[in-house]
Amino acid sequence: MKKAPRNRIGLCIAGVVLLCLIAVLLIYGNAKNSTRIESLKQHKSISNISDSREIVCWGDSLTEGVGASFALIKTDTGYFDASFLSYPDILEQLTGIRTYNFGMSGATSADIAFMQGGYIPDEDSEEQSESEGRPEGESDNKPKGRNDEGSEDKPKDRPEGDGFEFDLVKSMIKLQAAEHKGDILILEMGSNGGWDDGFEQLIEQYRFMIDYAGCDKYIIIGDTDDPGSSYADPWDYPQDYGLGIQETAWEAALREEFGEHFINMRLFLIERGLSEAGLTPTEEDEEYAEQGWISEQLRFDWTHLNSYGYYAQAIGVYEKGKELGYWT
Repeated sequence: MKKAPRNRIGLCIAGVVLLCLIAVLLIYGNAKNSTRIESLKQHKSISNISDSREIVCWGDSLTEGVGASFALIKTDTGYFDASFLSYPDILEQLTGIRTYNFGMSGATSADIAFMQGGYIPDEDSEEQSESEGRPEGESDNKPKGRNDEGSEDKPKDRPEGDGFEFDLVKSMIKLQAAEHKGDILILEMGSNGGWDDGFEQLIEQYRFMIDYAGCDKYIIIGDTDDPGSSYADPWDYPQDYGLGIQETAWEAALREEFGEHFINMRLFLIERGLSEAGLTPTEEDEEYAEQGWISEQLRFDWTHLNSYGYYAQAIGVYEKGKELGYWT
C-alpha cells in the first residue's frame, strides 16, 4: 500500500486546523458581539402564526434589541409581557406574521445594505474621511445633547478589533438573508453612519434594499437618537436644537422621499410612547419633550431603548402597517 505524501498529509492537517479556527471565531464572535444569528434571529417563536407571509426587519443594535429589559405592560385586555423582547419580536406577536430580525450591533447603513444583498459600497466613499464628507466644523455655541458628548464623540457599538470577526458575521448574515427577502420590509438604519456624503447617499441605500427585495410593501423607521446625540447633527444644527415635536432635517428628508411609508419614530415615542407602555409622564419627561428628546423611562441608555420603548416602537410600526394595508 502506498503511503500518502507527507506534504498532502500536512495540507490536510492545516485545512482541518483552519476550519476549527474559523469555527471557534464564529462561536466566539457570535457570543461577544451579541449578533444572535442562530435560528435566523427569531428570538421567540409563537404559536399564533396565521399568515404565510414574512416580515423582514433590517437595522443595527436598535433593531437587534440591545437594551431589552424587564417590561410588564398593562393594556386594555390585560398584561403584555414584553420582557427582553426586541420590537420585531413584539411585532410578530401583534401581526401573527413570521418576523425575521436581521439587526446587527455596530452595523452602518452601508453594512446593512450589503448584508441584505442589494448594495455594494463604493470603496472610495468608505475611505472618505468625516471632514471630507460631513459638514466641516461646528458652531462654537452648538449645544450638546443629553449624553453630554455630542454627536461627534458618539460611541459606536461596533466590536473592537481588526474587523475580521465583524466581517465574518456580516457574511454569515448575508447568506441567511438570501433565503428571506421578505414580503414586508422594515428598515431602520443610519445611526452608526455609513452615509457620510449626506442624506442622498442614505436614501440611495434604502432604495437599493427595497429594489433588491422586489417588495412594494415597506416601512422606513426614523432614527430614535435625540437631537444633540444623533449622527446627523452636523447637518441638523443649529436650527434643530430644542425643536420639541418638530422634525429634524434628517426626518424631513426621509419623509419627503418615502411619504406614507415613513414613520417618525422619535416623535411617536415622545407623543405616545409612555402612554402605550403604560407609564406615567414626569416633569422631566415634559422638559425632555420640549427639547425633542425621548423619555428616559423608555431608554436603556442614551441611544438604545428598553423593552418598554421597544414595545411602544412595535405599536407604532404595527399601526403604520395597518394604515398601509399590510395587515389588519
